[in-house]
Amino acid sequence: MAGRTSKYSEAVASAICERIAMGESLVKICQDKKMPGYQTVRGWIARRGEFSDRYARAKEDGAEYEAQRILDIADDPDIDPQHKRIMVDARKWIASKLKPKIYGDKVDLNHSGDVSVQVFEIAGAKVTFGSHSDSTLPGDA
Repeated sequence: MAGRTSKYSEAVASAICERIAMGESLVKICQDKKMPGYQTVRGWIARRGEFSDRYARAKEDGAEYEAQRILDIADDPDIDPQHKRIMVDARKWIASKLKPKIYGDKVDLNHSGDVSVQVFEIAGAKVTFGSHSDSTLPGDA
């Protein structure tokens, strides 16, 4: 029986990317005796720009695949509700990290409210604290 492959080939690289795009983890793929080991593939990602780009796209596709599977899992009456919640939460978390613009939490960075400003002079240095209610501070105009 032949051992694991460690030599890069387009066929193996394509197979890895296809499996990643279908939501399978690299760890699981590399447990397949017909596939290279995990460290070998990580080395390919680090040293082979084209493979690294394909792998990154496959990871995004995998996140999309898993996000879409959430509905199937949620609608499956044969899955225990507690296990279902864990499965859904794991997929939501992965999708939010790999595709944050689509599945990440929306963060509102807009400020609304008042800003307080007070100016003190301490030992010849001007220190500002206090209150102001519009978007400009005294002296900014």
